[in-house]
Amino acid sequence: QPQVDETGLAVVAALAALIGAALAAGAERLEAAGLNVAFACGTGLVSLALLFNGERDGGKAGGDEMYYLWVALYTAYHFGRVATALHVALIAGAYAVTLWAIDPGPIATSRWLTTVGLAIGSVVVVIMLRERVERLLRELRRAASTDPLTGLLNRRAFEDRLTAELARANRSGEP
Repeated sequence: QPQVDETGLAVVAALAALIGAALAAGAERLEAAGLNVAFACGTGLVSLALLFNGERDGGKAGGDEMYYLWVALYTAYHFGRVATALHVALIAGAYAVTLWAIDPGPIATSRWLTTVGLAIGSVVVVIMLRERVERLLRELRRAASTDPLTGLLNRRAFEDRLTAELARANRSGEP
């Protein structure tokens, strides 16, 4: 009779709540390194939840590995390519170890390839969209500060530059 490890899942839920509370409490002071650690912990929690969901004792697969996608998507949107690649590599490794521990039989490779492939594909799409949005925002900022006919800075840009130069002159004492 397959059994869900309710104690294990309760520990996973408690750890997730603690991490969430810590993130919420320190959200204003949290730096990228702290978020990267938090999301690496998230990958670990997903792996633990997979171990405790009853599948390794003969229960049916629940598709819980799709929770890895939250980590992948968030890092793809908020972090650079290197950090995202490291998180996807961590997901791939953690899921491989988890599948080894669960031992679902010959379907393990297919499940790993499907999940990791979906994570990689999703990350690529999100990165492409994020970079396109950033490029469009740069173009909008440039368009908002230049005259379309002459390409020269417009009044708004002139006033911004003037304010910055006046502040610099006040700080340095130079004319």
